[in-house]
Amino acid sequence: MTWQRLLQVNRDLESEINQKVTTQNRSAIMENVESLVEERGELLRELKSPETEEEMAILTEVRSKDGSMQRRLEFLFNELKAEMRNNKKQRKGKQSYTNPYANVATMDGTYVDSKK
Repeated sequence: MTWQRLLQVNRDLESEINQKVTTQNRSAIMENVESLVEERGELLRELKSPETEEEMAILTEVRSKDGSMQRRLEFLFNELKAEMRNNKKQRKGKQSYTNPYANVATMDGTYVDSKK
């Protein structure tokens, strides 16, 4: 039973990460991927070594898809990091445009009275 569940979770995870990611569906995809990865991890901890041919076939399929899924997940997270960096740059650019002298710390043109 748990071997079949592992296979189903693995297939669900694969279909989830191979979806087209847009700004509208990104958070839903990330949540689904996170929950599937957690469930897959729990199943892998619970499982014992395969005893039947069917279990060996399931294990072989899971292992064969694992590398491509890892690369795709890495690509998705790198894409997310890049978008977060761009958003931060845009926010900083907007702030410097609206208040260009916020970070200027010069004493030019000021009078400091040294006598009290």
